[in-house]
Amino acid sequence: METITIAGAQIPVSYDYKKNVIAIKEAIDYAKKVDAHYLVTPEGSLSGFITDFDTRNGRSEQDLIDALHDVVNYAQEKSIGLFLGTMWLQHENNERVRRNQIRVYDREGNYIDHVNKTLTMPEYEKVKPNEYVKPIFIPEMPQVAILCLLCNDMWGCIIDNGPCIPKIALEEEWNLMIHCTNGLRNPPDPYNPYHDDIFGDWHNAWLKMMSLHTRLPIVTCDNSIHMHGEEYDGPTSSQSGVVSNGVWRTDVPRTGTQYFHYTFSIPRLIFRTGESDYSSLENRN
Repeated sequence: METITIAGAQIPVSYDYKKNVIAIKEAIDYAKKVDAHYLVTPEGSLSGFITDFDTRNGRSEQDLIDALHDVVNYAQEKSIGLFLGTMWLQHENNERVRRNQIRVYDREGNYIDHVNKTLTMPEYEKVKPNEYVKPIFIPEMPQVAILCLLCNDMWGCIIDNGPCIPKIALEEEWNLMIHCTNGLRNPPDPYNPYHDDIFGDWHNAWLKMMSLHTRLPIVTCDNSIHMHGEEYDGPTSSQSGVVSNGVWRTDVPRTGTQYFHYTFSIPRLIFRTGESDYSSLENRN
């Protein structure tokens, strides 16, 4: 296998998990239509990005488990693997631990592994942070170590004094970054009405710089509405799409539901050579 196609979904992350299931299934349909192998969704895309993800409106842990099985089974029918962002009750050492995760499934619906968020935001999540960073490997490219990041794990070090997690890509043999995000937008800030513009410029510049500095492509997907699920028609907190060697390889509008896909050369991922064709990208930056 010489190439792999990864699709992404900039979709609304509602506080209503039933609506989220519908949105994810529609994204899976898109991934199938473009012959993608895997689909990446935003942070919290199944559960919603809410502190009471396991109890909101009378829901239970089993409701989320059933919703997850519904999505995974649907993806399996379409032969689409998943990098699925969701809040989750993880059973660890006979305890139920609240986590913010990326759950990874192969194209046959088999659970591969999960990654927990490291740089959590207690006021928004109330989840336990990750203790260590580990690579994810998928069957189609076992030599490609995937660094999976959740929102602040990409840029939280700038404002939260946490570790610069993408930097470990320079210190260890990583080959690709998957970034599921759900950034704050349109906050009530009487002192600075340009919050979204400032953060949007910073996020996008940081993504471009990290892809250039690490020489790793980044697949990133943001929520299309407000962080906690309220309707919103303004721009996303960060650009969704694929960025490599400091250049956006996709051209995804920053409003509303959007899908994208990109075909990677697996040998280039293995040897970390990045992309070399800039001929059609003059108007994307």
